[in-house]
Amino acid sequence: GAGLPMQRSLAAAALEPLDDEEVFLAQLHRRARLLNEGFLHKVIAAIRKHTVEDSAAALAAAAGRGHSDPSVVELLCQFCGADAGPAPVEVHAAPIKTVARMREKLNEYRSAAAAGGSGSEPGAAWPLAASILDPVRLSVVVDGPARILEVVAWFTGGGGCGGVDGAAAEAAARRTGLPVCRVKNKFGFRREDVVGGYRDVMLCVVYTGGDGLGIIGEIQVQDRTLHDLKLKMHKLYKIQRSKDANIA
Repeated sequence: GAGLPMQRSLAAAALEPLDDEEVFLAQLHRRARLLNEGFLHKVIAAIRKHTVEDSAAALAAAAGRGHSDPSVVELLCQFCGADAGPAPVEVHAAPIKTVARMREKLNEYRSAAAAGGSGSEPGAAWPLAASILDPVRLSVVVDGPARILEVVAWFTGGGGCGGVDGAAAEAAARRTGLPVCRVKNKFGFRREDVVGGYRDVMLCVVYTGGDGLGIIGEIQVQDRTLHDLKLKMHKLYKIQRSKDANIA
């Protein structure tokens, strides 16, 4: 009957292998949705270890330092490096990476591999989805390079107030509960290698939720001036990225 060809078509489709990357992307996106809030709270808790007493009151008393966005968490932290003293630290939450953007990243990895090199990006080892290290992400914003380095040290154990020793990274991981698995310092990149034109220090950390479910998340440590400029230029960057995708 007329339904037989359709049945055969459906049966053939059922026998076709699933797109493994799509399965991995769906799983990664679902995991990001489950763990995003806990990741944000874990990072904030790690930064709170460096706040001065009565941080909220001190910030309220600092004229002009309040933040108009209620979704931004602002803390007053004690710095011990070149710019010693209390200074504000802002934690900006970000939406989880969409599946569509994850697919774009996979295509970028494939293109980089086909070109014979991947620059600052991960390699094209299967599964490509394993190279997506920012399904959950946030920004930590401070004033100036010295404070950027000190915030990085809070998570990596390198430099900062406490100096460095052989067990610094392990001690930092125990202190924050967020072991660092990758550091990308975009201040050291060539101009043509800086995606979007913005420089920061990106930390990839391992977050494990209360039920044992884990994910790798990204902490972008940014200079306040560059961060404010990035917010103003973000729409233009999205248009340019869309244009490049259409050309490809």
